[in-house]
Amino acid sequence: MPVNKTILLVDDDADDRMLFTAAFTEAKTDHELIEFENGEQLFQYLDEKIPNTPRLIVMDSHMQKIDGEEACRKLKNNKNFARIPVIVYSGTSSSFQQEPVLKWGANAYVQKPSSYEKTVEIVKSILLLYG
Repeated sequence: MPVNKTILLVDDDADDRMLFTAAFTEAKTDHELIEFENGEQLFQYLDEKIPNTPRLIVMDSHMQKIDGEEACRKLKNNKNFARIPVIVYSGTSSSFQQEPVLKWGANAYVQKPSSYEKTVEIVKSILLLYG
């Protein structure tokens, strides 16, 4: 299945999406970032794009409609999407969330930082690891 240079961001908080997008732009990557407000929008997009799967999905754990847990489980139980790496990107304390999100099928957990500079660092690290 072909994999492109698209990264999907799923977060119901518009300010968090804006911050991540600005940091993504500052990282000067040739990847494309596509944003969604919830898991339902994510799956509508993925269903339309088969077999052109994204490089990575970065998603919040707490969202309306389909939350991060349900979305991870749904992705990993679908043969078309199971190989897409998923990073849960949430404001919840990492010591609390790390183990559960790995059980959901996520590849990693990253706690949302408190500053723009740290967000840029995190985005650059994500691109380095998964880009």
